[in-house]
Amino acid sequence: MTHNNKRLPGLLAPLIILLMFGGIYAISNLNKEGEEETKQIKNSDISYIPFGDSFTIGLGVAEPHRWPNMMVENFAKEDISIKILENPAVSGYTVRDMINFELPILETLRPDFVTVFIGTNDSFVQKDVVVFEKDYKELLDKIQKLLPDPKSIVLITIPDYSKFPALKHYRRINYSESITSYNEVIRQESVDRDLILADIYPVSQKMTDEQDFIPDGLHPSGAGYVKWERVIYPKVRELLLKSPPRWNTFVMKSVQTETIFFG
Repeated sequence: MTHNNKRLPGLLAPLIILLMFGGIYAISNLNKEGEEETKQIKNSDISYIPFGDSFTIGLGVAEPHRWPNMMVENFAKEDISIKILENPAVSGYTVRDMINFELPILETLRPDFVTVFIGTNDSFVQKDVVVFEKDYKELLDKIQKLLPDPKSIVLITIPDYSKFPALKHYRRINYSESITSYNEVIRQESVDRDLILADIYPVSQKMTDEQDFIPDGLHPSGAGYVKWERVIYPKVRELLLKSPPRWNTFVMKSVQTETIFFG
């Protein structure tokens, strides 16, 4: 027994060393697992592309004051991570321009969802509503074929720019009638295709303060885009709640509190 007791410290030494290295290895593995989880979270950002014209690219305002950027920032406050892959919107673009020059981006970048905010320029040049409807349907057909989920689209109505300062005293053309007929097409497509609609038309009619616009009196300022984002944000949120399971980790946490942030 005495002989065995003398050997005990000698046996413990390798065991202690083994445990120490085992602990270091375990900690190392935990760190690696943590790094992998972080990578997965970063790689699992909900990807997004906003399609449109000058109202989407935010003509005349800094990038953080564009409504898509405001919206992404507000989702971040809910721990919902959305990444704008690209904003391909161009001032002056019509629906046909968007088909020809913006949609090719979907062939290389496959976002989880998109917003479609187009038609203002078609309306402004008084394109026949029948032609607009044909082009708009073609546009949505193409988008739905290219998206992983064909219903991951939020449509946005055309604002009543006839009430904006730049056109306040311009009565030669009845733009209001054209806008109304175009929006009827957009609304009907949202119903027929079971897509979510963000209707900014009513709030746009109340934008009578010149501070809501940049100096041209036609394009919103940051303050004006806040008013549109307040309408678009909850509709995109509604889409995320109907989203594929992959998004649930981002969305379900916010559902528990039902807190909504606006710019």
